Amino acid sequence: MKKINANGKNTELQTSVNKIQVLNLIRNNKEITRAEIIQKSGLSAPTVTRIMDKLFHSGLVQSDNLGSSVGGRPPQLIKFNSKNNYVIGIDLGATFIRSALSNLDGEFVFEIQIPTNLKKGFAGVMDQIGTLIKKLEERAQQRNLKLWGIGIAICGMVNKNTGIVEYSPIFDWFQVDVRKALSSYTSLDPADIDAKSVFDAAKNGDHLSVTASGEAAG
Repeated sequence: MKKINANGKNTELQTSVNKIQVLNLIRNNKEITRAEIIQKSGLSAPTVTRIMDKLFHSGLVQSDNLGSSVGGRPPQLIKFNSKNNYVIGIDLGATFIRSALSNLDGEFVFEIQIPTNLKKGFAGVMDQIGTLIKKLEERAQQRNLKLWGIGIAICGMVNKNTGIVEYSPIFDWFQVDVRKALSSYTSLDPADIDAKSVFDAAKNGDHLSVTASGEAAG
């Protein structure tokens, strides 16, 4: 029987938290230096360097310019590479299903809207969404766009940890697993499918629940 290493899990979680903290700092600043990231995050220089190496390799951040210097080597200016990374957003309503391929600035590249077929039940609606996801993924592949994840806004109570819709009064759904239902329609990992209540999306100021798990969370 495989032993669970609690310390290993804690280390992995802390690494993920640190990465998100650094990415959010970069995302919330037009340009920022490594020294500023270290100062504002409170993380050590080696930790920030390891995180930055991974973020540069993933393409989520970039550096095009050098900052001013009063002496010595000019600092590298780092910025969030929002224009070249993409997600799929789905807004599931009782009347229409609206879907979009968007960059991380929320700029739509392609959009599809179809009527919601409530008569087909949960499986039928998931098939409608899955078909839209396939079409948008094909568009992304045709343009060689890097796709990070899929976000779905649903009216109802959604478990933030599992993504399971516990109850949706509009659709009369109880305890349905949207992530599992859509996993066969996408080439992405099921963990990259994120369901969110439209109420949470509204509180966060999101027009669509366009979120991606892992490094591109936000």
